[in-house]
Amino acid sequence: MPERKKKRSRGLVFKNISIQPGDIIITLDLAGRIVEVNEETHQTLGLSREELLGMPWSGLFPDSGLNIRTVLAGRDFANGFEFIRKDGRRMSLYFFATVGLDESGTPAGIVCIGRDVTPFWQPTEKALQAERKYQTVLRLSTDAIIVVSTRGEILEANNAAGQLTGLPVERLLNQLVDQFVLPEERRSLALFGRRLLRKGRGETAIRIHDQQGQEKILSVRAEVLPDSTEQKIYALCRDITAEHQLRAEISRSESLVAQLFDAESAAIFLEKMDGTVVRVNRSATRLLSLPASEITGRRLRDIVPQDVAAVLPQMRAAILEKRAFQAEIATRRRDGRPLWLLLSNALVELEEETLILTIARDITEEKQAMLELRENEARLRLLLNQIPALIWTTDTRLICTSAIGSGIRGLPARPGTLVGEKITTLLNIKPEVELQLQRALAGESVQFEFIQGEHFYRARVEPLRGLDGELLGTVGLAHDVTDYRTIEHRLKESLNNYQTLIDIAPITIAVHQQGRIVMINRTGARMLGYDDPAELVGKSVMEFVHPDDWPAAVNRIRTALEKGTSNPPIRERLRRRDGSYILAEVRNAPLSWQGQPAVMVVAQDLSEREKLSRQVQEVLSHTRAILEYSPHGIAAEHEGRIVYANPKFAELFGYELNEVIGKPVVELVAEPERERISGYLQARKEGKPAPNEYQFDGLMRNGTIRRLQIKVSTYRINEQLIVLGFVFPADKRPV
Repeated sequence: MPERKKKRSRGLVFKNISIQPGDIIITLDLAGRIVEVNEETHQTLGLSREELLGMPWSGLFPDSGLNIRTVLAGRDFANGFEFIRKDGRRMSLYFFATVGLDESGTPAGIVCIGRDVTPFWQPTEKALQAERKYQTVLRLSTDAIIVVSTRGEILEANNAAGQLTGLPVERLLNQLVDQFVLPEERRSLALFGRRLLRKGRGETAIRIHDQQGQEKILSVRAEVLPDSTEQKIYALCRDITAEHQLRAEISRSESLVAQLFDAESAAIFLEKMDGTVVRVNRSATRLLSLPASEITGRRLRDIVPQDVAAVLPQMRAAILEKRAFQAEIATRRRDGRPLWLLLSNALVELEEETLILTIARDITEEKQAMLELRENEARLRLLLNQIPALIWTTDTRLICTSAIGSGIRGLPARPGTLVGEKITTLLNIKPEVELQLQRALAGESVQFEFIQGEHFYRARVEPLRGLDGELLGTVGLAHDVTDYRTIEHRLKESLNNYQTLIDIAPITIAVHQQGRIVMINRTGARMLGYDDPAELVGKSVMEFVHPDDWPAAVNRIRTALEKGTSNPPIRERLRRRDGSYILAEVRNAPLSWQGQPAVMVVAQDLSEREKLSRQVQEVLSHTRAILEYSPHGIAAEHEGRIVYANPKFAELFGYELNEVIGKPVVELVAEPERERISGYLQARKEGKPAPNEYQFDGLMRNGTIRRLQIKVSTYRINEQLIVLGFVFPADKRPV
């Protein structure tokens, strides 16, 4: 500062500082304590004169940066800092400080002149803080942030924007935005830009491609802000490609669920908690013989028969207590025929609303079959009571002394004619089994099995003693255990087949419990690069999941164990033994393993898909070849016309194959038979009974009549009924 006239404060002489009205004047002694203040000081600082005098400068202004020794040495001080008053109000101060001299020119204190600069300081500081916050947000944001001129040039971009486009940030600057947008999207971008400049803000979704050509879908939110020279567009861009794909998958899944809902053979009703039906499937409309429009919006109790309606309150009470209900109800159809229903329901959460899912399954045929089965069981029980096992006694030489019962199939004589014959000969017992009989003669209880023809028998033999305990011989009982042995054999075979099926399954099947693998098949071991599945047992399942996929994997495992529900397929990267990773489609579901909760995992190496597709094509080719080269005529009919025929069918009627396709079925039937055959076709179309095998007079191309026989079955393609017929001459039965 320029040399100024000397001033005085409390007897001190100072220079280099000009005092203005409204300035804060504080005088310090050599120790830095306040010895004098003016009126402006305590008014500005909110402190009384008594509070200020004697207070160290550093105690009053700890953040000022003033060094007492430096100023006393002759170096002036100037700095701005923040001060908090007793009432909590923040203010900004700017102080000058210089040494004060006594009359002899010796330093005797410090004179400090200050001013409240809050009106000037805080807006500038806030602007700087705002700029720092903006730069921090720009740097740390995981969303792409770009600043664009009204001409479409990128003026600023953060690191996330560089990652999104595949370019370094410095290369993004001055680039045109539309060069990253797909050509077919550029018009939409231009329209969005004009709308944005008109309204000031907006949002849209747009497709771009990065530097590697990979297509991405962005959610863009933008706002126009004025700058000192021009308007700028600030845009926040988020990559929603995965979200978009997930929504598409969800849409497909919901469509599939809706198709399965309608395709379910059981009647399904979705009700509100007050009993109002909100949705039904086709089976429900057939069961009640009402269209869906007459069912939805009404209470279920007002639609179903009275005996079913009487059970609904019990169902509702049970479901509220136990959340599930199931019962069998006997009622009648509208036409009076008996009807048995298996009713079950449960509470379901759907779109944040609690609904009741009621399923009514028609079990009439099952009940009728069960009644027939019980009648058959009663007849069989009566029959078995009349066919007891063979009971015999022998003397000590194993000669049969008595035999009762209906005997054993395959014996050369009835039980009553066996007396006097050696039991080992009669029962075709092998020498090693005869040793068991000798043990019985020695006083032991023995069991053995023997074969008579194609039957297995189990025998139990005890020593036969007189009243005095003397050994008289043996007493034995033999019964047929062929069925048991057959079941035992089938069970072992089934278990072996199950284990074989698991081992030879072309997909990975594994079970993990408490985070560790307890079972895995050979395919799974090979997929992970191991020769023996036993090497994997006991290892942590997360050891084989890519670290980036851990959160999703843990969440799916928790869902399976805690909610007891299966998870939809997901793609995961799995680590092989050599450290490489493969991409696999993984499904998991809850499972009980040795009585404890576990998770079953089914995984498939996606590289096998193409191989599987080729195998499917081979199967289709074989099927096509079987149809084309079949020695029997095969044709399919829809709406009264032939939609498919094999060469043998055309040959059977004397036509070329292309002449048969599209031809009305009745034109291949002799005139007297046409009404009957048309009736069969119409009955099947209406879902009424029609014979599955019958004969008719076929009309050949040359006008002759030939007696033919046909076997008929039906199937559906895209909800269209197709009638499939196997035709052959009536005098030649198919092989």
